[in-house]
Amino acid sequence: MEDNANMSLEKALEEYKIYKQIENDYCENINNCEKELLNLGINVRISENEYKPLSLVIEELSEKWSFLTDTRGQIIKQWICEQIAGIKNINFLLMIIEKLHKKQ
Repeated sequence: MEDNANMSLEKALEEYKIYKQIENDYCENINNCEKELLNLGINVRISENEYKPLSLVIEELSEKWSFLTDTRGQIIKQWICEQIAGIKNINFLLMIIEKLHKKQ
């Protein structure tokens, strides 16, 4: 039982590290997909020089997720996640968004 708890804790810590890495790169990467997010009705800025927190952008994106079902929508999902999280962490960000979307 203790091994399972340790493995769960290790997995949670690893996921937290990945999320923090994505969050650290967020402001730099978000510029690449800001226009596409605006097309979805997601404004990533609080002001001209300040971005919304990543968590808010992810929540708003998860609300739009079900509308991106056709081929173009699937490409947009992949591309936005890649721009925000980088190719290395794209699957992790997709997982977070899918989980949030299912909760709604």
